[in-house]
Amino acid sequence: MFVVIVYATLGGAQESPRRPFGTLREQAQMQQEWLKERLETVLPTLMKKHAIDMWVIPMREYMEDPTFSSLVSPTTFFARRRTIYVFFDRCQHGQQLPLAQCVERLALGGSSQGGLYRDYRSPRRVEAAVGGRQAELWGDAQWQLLREVMGVSEPLDEFDILVDTREAASQLSATDLWYLADRLGHFPKLHTARTAILCPSERLDHASFFALCAESKGINMQAFTSYEEAMVWLNGLP
Repeated sequence: MFVVIVYATLGGAQESPRRPFGTLREQAQMQQEWLKERLETVLPTLMKKHAIDMWVIPMREYMEDPTFSSLVSPTTFFARRRTIYVFFDRCQHGQQLPLAQCVERLALGGSSQGGLYRDYRSPRRVEAAVGGRQAELWGDAQWQLLREVMGVSEPLDEFDILVDTREAASQLSATDLWYLADRLGHFPKLHTARTAILCPSERLDHASFFALCAESKGINMQAFTSYEEAMVWLNGLP
């Protein structure tokens, strides 16, 4: 005995499911436009409000910074080995530019995120590459380029640095910290400035090691777990 069940639909063929927000590709395009708007309006406003001349965000693949997803394209999911983003506010150095052009956005490693960053590539050519594609910037070349990029802040006569790692999900290795301190040691302005590392109590030893490496290179750096204590020290108050 066979039972035949027939499903009937009213109005002919069944309609395709509705997508009120469009396809995933259309959503990504919309999110990319939102990212461009944030980088050109919100970011410069916040940097000016908090008097930040340069913002450096280093991270490694699968150990991305908490801000990563809000700074990259919606189709970018990981940081590609090591990625260093640098934001430099040119308008705080006397340049008269439209708000959208004030902050220069650099990617030392990774991609340009759809043309929103100026990405730097290695001078080495990829073997058997199509169109002469260059290799991805990686390793010691990234730290060397970071040192050169930081040189653009030479017009600053006096400045202090606060490195806030309290909400950071990733953590640089001891080797990375030593390399970073070594590269920063070649930046003359840091020898007269104060640099405070703000960290959670469970990472104080880690931050203190970085401060020790930096001090061996002539940089005045200390680690803190309290924002108030860090600001008191940066302001030179007793």
